[in-house]
Amino acid sequence: MLLGLILTMATGLLWCGIGSLLTAARRGGCRVDHFYLVAALGALIVIVPYQLITGTLIPAEWSWPIAWCIILNALFNVVANYFGMLTLGKGNAAVYFGLCRMGFAVSFVWAVLVWGEKATLINVMGIICLVAAVFLTAKGGKDTSEIDSKYNHKCLVWCIIALLVGGMAQLCLMKANKLHGTDLPFLTKAELLLLTYTICFGISALIFRAKEKPNMAVLLKTGLSWSVVAVASYGCLFAALHRMGEIGRLSIMFPIACSTQILSFCVVTPLVFHERFTHRQIAAVALIIIGIFAVEL
Repeated sequence: MLLGLILTMATGLLWCGIGSLLTAARRGGCRVDHFYLVAALGALIVIVPYQLITGTLIPAEWSWPIAWCIILNALFNVVANYFGMLTLGKGNAAVYFGLCRMGFAVSFVWAVLVWGEKATLINVMGIICLVAAVFLTAKGGKDTSEIDSKYNHKCLVWCIIALLVGGMAQLCLMKANKLHGTDLPFLTKAELLLLTYTICFGISALIFRAKEKPNMAVLLKTGLSWSVVAVASYGCLFAALHRMGEIGRLSIMFPIACSTQILSFCVVTPLVFHERFTHRQIAAVALIIIGIFAVEL
């Protein structure tokens, strides 16, 4: 359990790094499709040569059921990431980031009710604490009067879409780990994700061509940094899923990872993006810590 918990929390910390890069890119004027196209291609440039050198580009055994779960996860994530990144363009990054990451509640409830995974009363109370913490975080940013009201209303809609679709994406990964038979190497899974991102965001960039030129310095700096952090996060993510699956605790993997991500991002935003850290956010941090330990028990 300890190794699975360490890998899960490491995944959450890496996701926080990804969220910080997304925020920096949006505030630097980068379009969502441009960013993910550069980021996904950069990660593929890291992975594919390594696989060619080591002779692991084509796995010895292949599993289409697992491959389709990974591809579906990527497709859902394309939608969730698109709407989630849109919310980071102005203020209240911690507010909208927290709301978009509530998909873990969807995957937890599904795993317990549909797949019959174990959940004690303490686990349920932990999830309630985590959800309450996210709502407190959503209330805890700077005054929404400082943000255009129409933009604020759009962000709420985008958050709901990202939340629901993100939960479905998590379920796809959980399903892949519940399938019996041949598994796929984590680099192959990461490659399937990145190829799907490249194709989808590449098509978007071609269809919705922008007249203004992108800020290439910001785009390359944030996008290529995402490439490195994302590959590391995929390694931790798939390792955590495998370990938590072995001990039958997949249902708590995403709640803990997402809570760690939200907690660390609440710390990063005041320091890096100079957003106010309110009493509500402090209360949210306390609830997240309590929730993480309650879900673990």
